[in-house]
Amino acid sequence: MPDARRRQSLVIGILATCGISVALTQTLIIPLLPIFPRELNTSVGNASWLVTSSLVAGAVGAPVFGRLGDMHGKRQWLLVAIGLMAAGSALGALAPEFTVLVVARVLQGAALGALPLGISLMRDELPEDRVDSGVALMSATLGIGAAAGLSSVGCCCRDGVGACRGCR
Repeated sequence: MPDARRRQSLVIGILATCGISVALTQTLIIPLLPIFPRELNTSVGNASWLVTSSLVAGAVGAPVFGRLGDMHGKRQWLLVAIGLMAAGSALGALAPEFTVLVVARVLQGAALGALPLGISLMRDELPEDRVDSGVALMSATLGIGAAAGLSSVGCCCRDGVGACRGCR
């Protein structure tokens, strides 16, 4: 039985890490919004699309990924969601222009579908006595990741990108 308990803990840990990662990508950009117009040579209205595009993609991605996971396998679609987040992060890091950065944020936003897939996987993989705590933790990862993203960038870059310690 210790091996089963260890496997369950591993499932919870991996899925919670996925949830935190997705939440981080949603919020890391928010403290930097005031400096994006200057750094990216764009307007304030355009810079706001870096958040808006991600949120819209997440609003569409969450139910779509949930449905696809129900139809074709939750694990596979969780990997697709995490792959989109990684691809969006890589594309965003290498973005040569603002439009490409918005596309990268859309890819990251679509990865929000990992949250309902993670909750559903916990229901499938965990015994009944651990499902409630696992689902609660998975749900909490959105808040944990959001708080970590806002505070880490806020502390690092409180005076703008040019003054960031280790951010540039």
